[in-house]
Amino acid sequence: MSKPLLFLGTCTNIIRYKDAAERQELTVAGILDSDWFENKDDFYGIPIVDTEANISNYKDTHDFFIATNWTIDPNHVRDKEKRKMLINLVREQGIECINIIDPSSYIGTGTQIGQGVYIAFCAMIEPGTVLKDFCQVHDFVGLAHGTRVGENTIIQRQAGLHADIGDDVYIGMWSKAYHPGLLKIGNNAVINPGLYVARDVAEGETIRLTKESIRVYQHGIKIE
Repeated sequence: MSKPLLFLGTCTNIIRYKDAAERQELTVAGILDSDWFENKDDFYGIPIVDTEANISNYKDTHDFFIATNWTIDPNHVRDKEKRKMLINLVREQGIECINIIDPSSYIGTGTQIGQGVYIAFCAMIEPGTVLKDFCQVHDFVGLAHGTRVGENTIIQRQAGLHADIGDDVYIGMWSKAYHPGLLKIGNNAVINPGLYVARDVAEGETIRLTKESIRVYQHGIKIE
C-alpha cells in the first residue's frame, strides 16, 4: 500500500504531477521546499509542510517525488542545479522515489522503469524501452521499441524518438529523432523544439535551426 506523497521542490508543472498522482489513487500530502517553507503556506494549493533538509523526519512515513523540473531556459539554471541536489539528497538518504505514471499512457511489455520517473498524459512507450532514474516523458510522446532514455533526461510534449539517449538530455516539443537502427544521443545534448534529427548527436551538442542550415528547393533545384 502506498504512503502519503511528498513532493520535493516545486515548479509550475507541479499541479500536473498532482493530477497524475491522484489518477493513480495516490494521496498528495504536501511539499518539502526550503525556498518556500515559512514564506508561503501553499504552492498551487498544495501545502508546504517543511524544508527538504528535514526529509529524514518523513522517510519512514511518506513516499517522495522530485517536483523541481529543469529546462534549457537560461533563466532557470538554478532549477537544474536544485534538481541535481535533490537527486543526490534522496540517494544519500537511501530513499527510492516513486514513479508518477498517468494511467492514460501505454507502457509496453518488457519496459524497464527506474525510480522517480514521470510519464504524462497519453504517452506511447513501446515494448522493450528503458527509462532510467528521474527521467520525464511528457504528453503524447512516442518512444519506439528498444529506445533507451538516460537519467534526468527530459522529453517534452509530442516528441517522437527511436534512440539511445544519454543522461541529462533535453528534447524539445514536437522534435523527432530517427534513422534506421538506433540513433545515438550523447549525454547533456539538446534538441531544440520542432526539429527532425536523422543522425547521431554528440555529447554536449545542441541541435538548433540556424539560417545557415536552411536549404530551399524548387522542383528539386536548390534556389537558396
